[in-house]
Order: sequence, then structure tokens, then C-alpha cells
Amino acid sequence: MSLGRGRESKMEAREIEDIKKAVAGVESAFNRHDAEALVRCYTQQVVWVNVMGMRLKGKDEVLRFSRKAFASALQDSYARYVVEDISFLKTDVAVVNIRQFPATKEGLVIEGGQGSVAIYVMTKHDGDWLVAAGQNSFLPKSSS
Repeated sequence: MSLGRGRESKMEAREIEDIKKAVAGVESAFNRHDAEALVRCYTQQVVWVNVMGMRLKGKDEVLRFSRKAFASALQDSYARYVVEDISFLKTDVAVVNIRQFPATKEGLVIEGGQGSVAIYVMTKHDGDWLVAAGQNSFLPKSSS
């Protein structure tokens, strides 16, 4: 999880931890079904593609969609996020690969459930890592 030089610097290690904390914030907001907290994890001009292939652009559109989804299709959906890789494109831009495991409300992974993978492009704004773009894709059930 480095810039490809074979050894992480202390600064990179700190940035990696900050990115993991930011992803944990996305996970927490999702699991609380808190659309407002979720969009605080995104840049103003975020571009998001959900598992159904729907493209959402900007915080306002993501917020409207998330409010509706959390009140309906996602009302009983919970997930555990695992950061699998972080690649820095620049010191303030990173590509983050995430596995998402279906979970119970209590956070226990549901074996054999519908998992997914996500890719986030994250940028650093005023010291905080935010999702600038992302896509979420279902995995075949045998891969979850």
C-alpha cells in the first residue's frame, strides 16, 4: 500500500491510517442508514455508481438517493468493509479497493451472503480524506 517504492514512509503510513478511518466513516454511516453522515464522507462534486449501475453526481443527488434507499431497499442492509489495497496517485489522491461483506445489524458477517467490491478515488481536502468518485459492484455469491 505504497507509492510503489517498496517501502512506506512514515507519512504514507499515516495517510493510509487516515484513509482507513475515512472508509470506516463511510461504513458506519451506511450501517446507521444515515444519509447525511454518508454524504459528509464525499466531496461536493462526487460521482458515485451504485451496484445497480446507477450514476449519481454531486452530494445533493447522492443524499436524495441515499435517503430513499435507506428507507426502502437498504433498510435492512448492513456491511463490513475491508480495505484491501491503497494506491497513491499523488500525495493527496488515492485509489482504494474495498471488499464489502454482508453483515447483521450487530456487525457479524453473513456467510454466503451477497458481497461486493468497491473502488474509491479519494482526495484530501483540508486534512480530511473524502470520496471523490466510486463504484460498487456485486460479486458472484460464491466469491463473497
